[in-house]
Amino acid sequence: MYNWNSLTSNDASQLSYVWKGIRRSCCTDYSQWSLFLSNIKFKVNNGLSISFWSDRWVDNGIMKDLFPRPFNLSRQKEASISTIFNSEWSWRRRLRLNEKRELDSMLSHMRLIISSPEQDLVCWIKHGGVYSAGSFCKLTRTAANLQLPLSATRINRSVSSTLFNSNTAGILQRNLPSPVTSSFCTAWSSFSPPQICCFIWLALHECVSSLIYLNNRNIVSDANTLCSLCKKPETQNHILMHCPFASSVWNNILRKVGISSVMPNKIDEFLLQWNSLIPRCSNPKLWHSLWDITIWELWKSRNRRIFEQKSTGIEDLVFRNFISACFYFSCNVTSFPYSGMDFFRNPDCILFH
Repeated sequence: MYNWNSLTSNDASQLSYVWKGIRRSCCTDYSQWSLFLSNIKFKVNNGLSISFWSDRWVDNGIMKDLFPRPFNLSRQKEASISTIFNSEWSWRRRLRLNEKRELDSMLSHMRLIISSPEQDLVCWIKHGGVYSAGSFCKLTRTAANLQLPLSATRINRSVSSTLFNSNTAGILQRNLPSPVTSSFCTAWSSFSPPQICCFIWLALHECVSSLIYLNNRNIVSDANTLCSLCKKPETQNHILMHCPFASSVWNNILRKVGISSVMPNKIDEFLLQWNSLIPRCSNPKLWHSLWDITIWELWKSRNRRIFEQKSTGIEDLVFRNFISACFYFSCNVTSFPYSGMDFFRNPDCILFH
């Protein structure tokens, strides 16, 4: 064996027959090998044979488990401790604020290392640090005894869950779709372009990149989280529903079909409410496309306002929404006889025709 990691590599050609047998019996058995690795620790000397990310060389765990985000961003996942010490960090992209804090915490672990020219050592955590076949067998028996009751508990819970689901939950929940599931199904069945459907999908997941969302991910500071129009915290729902600009757009659209409504708190609730506002609509896909287009145009107008310093008029935005919704609907329903201007001038006649 020329280094420690060769035991787990795909190429075992460099191993002797003895080490090949050990590898076949122990290293390829995931449960046995995981148990063994969880009870050893490396003492760093020259750092040449210890993986920085995958080996346990700190007391409280493995670096890739302690710092998963830096590990995912690293281009040096297979690097040894010596390589990390003697070269610069290499990342897939620039680190963000919270990731830089994780890097500082990693560096504090690295400062505890006292390097020496000697070979790295593998230490057995149990039984005074001295490994023996007997100590590992005892550890294996202990682990097996702990797993048996756990398995029985899982089986009993599974049986109880199955009985409950088949006899009660299946009866109670039959034909009662989840509101969230219904929203997602409605979003993907729209006639809007895929780009808009994808944005609606992100909005239903509450993953639109509002300033509050970016602040929660430490991309923007606390001082830069206010709406550029009303100076209130800019959340996703604020941009698309609750900002005075967005509210005026929605009120103008609803007024054209003779409807007044109170804005809900969340986007998925708004989608379900929108589809229920006109229950006897003869063109429900057209009505839904209007909602999709308005959501998308509100997001685009916000971005133009921030990045291009260009404002959008409410009446212009409402007009564009009607024209675009009719265009995408007529592309899918070729027999639709009306134009976008017809839809803008007489939406109630077309929707209730």
